[in-house]
Amino acid sequence: MINEADKLTKDAQGGLRRTMEKYMKNCRMILISNNIHKLINPIRSRCLNIRVPAPEKNEIQEVLTEVGRLESTNLNNYVFTPEVINKIASTSNRNLRLALIQLQASRHSKNTEGMLAPYKKEIKVISEMIHKEQSPNMLKSIRDKFYDLLVNCIDGQTIIK
Repeated sequence: MINEADKLTKDAQGGLRRTMEKYMKNCRMILISNNIHKLINPIRSRCLNIRVPAPEKNEIQEVLTEVGRLESTNLNNYVFTPEVINKIASTSNRNLRLALIQLQASRHSKNTEGMLAPYKKEIKVISEMIHKEQSPNMLKSIRDKFYDLLVNCIDGQTIIK
């Protein structure tokens, strides 16, 4: 199983294609991708494409409620309120992985301040810095923060988006 296969480089995708050809009789691979068009054509032609839509807000709420219920039995009976679950489901943009991360962050902070992932807080700071002042010194500060995000494996597309 290869998650985020669309983020593989063209060379890595070429290597994957050769591996798929060599071992096609012995194994099956599952490629998970957010954008199928970023995969090279030889890989797309060798795969059965199954589109799975992002979960709806109410489906995310159901999953978060169940996870919250299971976690509450193990962790000092801290129960996630429906308001917290609703806010997380609303801010996750139909991304279940992000919603679960936000749920975990809210449990550790015991409030809704932990709802925004740390990298998103940093991106928000960068955005505020850009609006505040446009100068060479500010540009250097912004660039340093941008590089910190890149070093921590937050890809440029996510930052710009």
